[in-house]
Amino acid sequence: MELKDQLKHALQMSGHVMKTYLEDISDDELMLRPAEGSNHPKWQLGHLIVAENFFLAALGVEKAVELPADFAEKHDKTKDKNDSAADFFSKEVYQDLFQKTRMATLAALEAFDVARFGESSPDSIKMLAPTLGNLFGLCSDHTLMHAGQIAVLRRKLGKPVVI
Repeated sequence: MELKDQLKHALQMSGHVMKTYLEDISDDELMLRPAEGSNHPKWQLGHLIVAENFFLAALGVEKAVELPADFAEKHDKTKDKNDSAADFFSKEVYQDLFQKTRMATLAALEAFDVARFGESSPDSIKMLAPTLGNLFGLCSDHTLMHAGQIAVLRRKLGKPVVI
């Protein structure tokens, strides 16, 4: 199996895990925090979408997905304590933007020259992903990190185990 195939599988699988965890969680439940001090899923989903678009820009993909005008600001790390549902978007908006962003990442991976995987990432993200190839892996890893928090919320809500 080629490296691109492995990265593609990881991106698809992490997207599937997130989609599956969200299927039976209501819009209102997405504003609940899995544990004290953690972020609610709406903020987490927005953060994932903004971050993955940032990673795509670092890979040279311009405007991968058009986000609502105030989307990035609402999901900035300084807004992670906001519990006002009116300041966030609907579950459908998050699901749509997450899917579009992930499709853009998969398209970028498909078009990316594997000879560039070893090139250094921009300094701003080098600590998390030292190379451009690592950036693709980070998109998957980051999704799974946050999916774990949503799994905890599922348990808190008494939802069934789905994966």
